[in-house]
Amino acid sequence: MAHFEKRGTKWRAQVSWYNPQGKRQFKTKQGFLTKSAARKWANEMEVAKDDNQISNQDPIFAEYFKNWYETYKTPGTTNGTKKRYKRIYKLLTEYFGKTKLSKVTRYRYQEFMNQYGKSHVKGTVYKTNGSINSSIRDALAEGLIRTNFAERINLTWNDERTRKIDYLNFNQVQQLKKSLLDGIKPSYISRYMLLTIIYTGMRPGEIRVLTWHDLNFEDHTIHISKSWDYDNNKIFDYDS
Repeated sequence: MAHFEKRGTKWRAQVSWYNPQGKRQFKTKQGFLTKSAARKWANEMEVAKDDNQISNQDPIFAEYFKNWYETYKTPGTTNGTKKRYKRIYKLLTEYFGKTKLSKVTRYRYQEFMNQYGKSHVKGTVYKTNGSINSSIRDALAEGLIRTNFAERINLTWNDERTRKIDYLNFNQVQQLKKSLLDGIKPSYISRYMLLTIIYTGMRPGEIRVLTWHDLNFEDHTIHISKSWDYDNNKIFDYDS
């Protein structure tokens, strides 16, 4: 059951539960103007208890994100991916400082993304918000917070810095393919790489590390299990 206590003019509420190890845990919140407001919060916590979505931990926002990506996202990835998460962690540290996860509001997070979008392109803004949003969804599932403040955010970006990409249409692709095939020889490796991209959509790094064992001439298939890691100058194995 919840416990309520009035301190001065404000109310304090506390709920308790037992963790899987049988140890009693407590979660407390104070500063409620009325007892009914305190009771409303306590009822929400009781529901969270039933759903196993309650925790007495309240980590710093930036530090939670760091622990999250180091645990779930970056092990076994390329240096480029690790650097991207580290940059986001640095941004969160600079903007939110030591703000606890439970203290971050949707309004404040929107302000953060507005500021970030002023100097970044659309793709970067979407990737950054997507990474943070994923971590917050996990925090919600762990019972650390009750709402996802990174949802329903209006994303803006700097159009002047956004590169415009013109893709080849079907006829242009056919012309390119015809040009590549014209007079092709086994020594024209770059032509074969471009043709493979056209036919399969593979990445250049994946094509670079193909071996004869990856080609199945009977089934007309290519087994893609690795790519070239340009950051570390070595092969990156997808299956590892």
